[in-house]
Amino acid sequence: MVSGLLETNPAVITIHARTRKKCHLFSSLGTCERAVEIRDSFVDSSGKKSETLIFGNGDVVDLDEC
Repeated sequence: MVSGLLETNPAVITIHARTRKKCHLFSSLGTCERAVEIRDSFVDSSGKKSETLIFGNGDVVDLDEC
């Protein structure tokens, strides 16, 4: 899904990775990290790497988790 969004060259993608059912039962950090990995490996049709900011939402306790 993230790679499809990157095709449109957005300035920012915001991800709230937890479902309503999971609520606060687990950390969503791994999902956000995966989105950053996808963004970092993305190259558009002209060969340019994405500069889209990935903004992860939820459960950040301190700056080291950002």
